[in-house]
Amino acid sequence: AELVTFAALLTAPVFILLDMGQPTRSTYLLIFGRWQSPLLWDVFGLVTYLVGSALYLYLALIPDMALCRDSAQLKRHPLKPLFHALAIEWRGVPEQRHALGRALKVVMIGIIPVAISMHTVTSWIFSMTLREPWDSAMYPAYFVAGALFSGVGILIIVMAALRKTLHLEEYFTVQHFKNLGYMLAAFSLLVMFFNVSEYVTAGFKLKGDVAQYLQQTFLGAMAPYYWTYALGGMVLPALIILFPPT
Repeated sequence: AELVTFAALLTAPVFILLDMGQPTRSTYLLIFGRWQSPLLWDVFGLVTYLVGSALYLYLALIPDMALCRDSAQLKRHPLKPLFHALAIEWRGVPEQRHALGRALKVVMIGIIPVAISMHTVTSWIFSMTLREPWDSAMYPAYFVAGALFSGVGILIIVMAALRKTLHLEEYFTVQHFKNLGYMLAAFSLLVMFFNVSEYVTAGFKLKGDVAQYLQQTFLGAMAPYYWTYALGGMVLPALIILFPPT
């Protein structure tokens, strides 16, 4: 799960650079960035989350680095010195396991508010604009729920792929997928609630250009994308999980 998080955080800046059109503009945030701007907050939040995730991932991999260091098959591997350095004299004694367990708990507890703040700050980039109907205080909770939903979804996909290709049926059991499925269904219902709340409140008031926005979303050029996301990404998974075929 942490490896998926780390990979996603490495991918996120790529989309930001593509949206800028000219990657060199990213330096403007650091040189001319305004502390009042959520864009700058997002940069620092992303870096903090990336560093915390890298630390958590590294701590969890220390015993595995020791296995690579001591493996006879990797005796002449060019990365052998790197495995030796990253293992930091790990021998697997009870004292080391206890210290590593405590370190993992501390980092895990610390990274949870960082993760929540990261998705909250990202939502502020939209909700703090004057564009309707993005200017909503609901967006922070909306984005956090979406992150939980998509995170569990990608975890299920990665586990299924590893289970199939590496024959890990003994470790990734059917019960694991059932438990994750129930989490996915719960978060799917939560994201559906936010979707309905967003469009009902915006559609009831119809301020500014909201009517055109809703028409484009439900019936216009963006309709194929929206309904694919809504039906295929939320409704269908929830129905399959809550009412599994027999």
